[in-house]
Amino acid sequence: MGYKMPAMGLLTGVLVAIGAVQSYYLREILAVLLFFSIAFSVVAVVILILLLLDRALNCALVWTGPYATHGALCLHRGWMQAEQFSGRHLHGSEQGLRR
Repeated sequence: MGYKMPAMGLLTGVLVAIGAVQSYYLREILAVLLFFSIAFSVVAVVILILLLLDRALNCALVWTGPYATHGALCLHRGWMQAEQFSGRHLHGSEQGLRR
């Protein structure tokens, strides 16, 4: 009539099926863990590069601070002299146009 599986064969089949399902989930979880580990590493490297760049620029600004102040002062003096010269020059040309 019908074929009956032995009780031990049924138990073994169920255990193999459960093991296969668990193995599938384990492989998926390990793949996701690998993906997020790589993504986290990339983000960490980008943050480290930005931190090092910030520190390097800060050191450069501290080092060039006195020179930048002197340069800004010279630029301001030159700008003021240019304004004085242009004011005198424009004022003199207005007087020349009067009749």
